[in-house]
Amino acid sequence: MRDDRLVHASEAAPLVITTDRAAIDRVYRPLVIVMVVPVVLVSLVVVGAGVLVGQSLASPTGAAVGIAVGMAALSIVLVVLVAAFLALTAYQWGVLRSIGERVVADGSGMRMQLPVGRVQVPWSAVHGARITGAGRSEVLRLDVDASALVGDLSHRHRRIVASKGLAFGAVGMQPGIAALANAVAAGTAGRVVPQRR
Repeated sequence: MRDDRLVHASEAAPLVITTDRAAIDRVYRPLVIVMVVPVVLVSLVVVGAGVLVGQSLASPTGAAVGIAVGMAALSIVLVVLVAAFLALTAYQWGVLRSIGERVVADGSGMRMQLPVGRVQVPWSAVHGARITGAGRSEVLRLDVDASALVGDLSHRHRRIVASKGLAFGAVGMQPGIAALANAVAAGTAGRVVPQRR
């Protein structure tokens, strides 16, 4: 009985999963704010270290100059590292917000817009699925035959998909992971049913 419902569900209207931009913002906005604060604070430390360097040069003692220059160099390195992580996070935020339709699942398979490109996966290429995490950390990972994928993924990303699978995070997924898990089970006619781990 269950298998009949799954086959009929795969012939139903396609499941369209879109991006809930407000949910994406609720996750990324605090991260960016939390990273901006250290950049500002470390920038103030750089200014303070610059003042120390200026003062130590006025009364040159070897230890004072070494400490001041070391503090300035360390502060600059910290600012660069935190700013780079901030830029990467802001970029990822923008990319995730820009994706309108994340997944369309129908009788032939799934069409997905990933941050790294578009890909189409026939149901025959899906050979495993698992759900990990909970809440905002929930992820549906599909084990797929990467050679059967059609799309514009680079060779590097195809190797990643071949070894780690396709991952779908719950944040900003509308409807959520459960709907996609049901679509996978229906599309594969019950051959692959995502299991929670």
